[in-house]
Amino acid sequence: MNTEESHGNLPVFRNWEVTATVAAAVVKEAVREDNAEGYREIDAKVLCQLSKDDGELLAYVEEHMWYPEYSPLVFPHST
Repeated sequence: MNTEESHGNLPVFRNWEVTATVAAAVVKEAVREDNAEGYREIDAKVLCQLSKDDGELLAYVEEHMWYPEYSPLVFPHST
């Protein structure tokens, strides 16, 4: 992804950073309110432990975010 692209007011790379930060805050609040249920192999107890360390929680969220991987639409002609 070209980190210099801009859509709207934030460069694309900032959109990912902001999204991850918001997602980590949502997880932390869900744990605080006792609404966390876990995700895939992670149960609520592990999320509770992760939420105690902001850096670790953010790293977990970033690791599990979806990132688009696009195939080229036009292939170069071989000569």
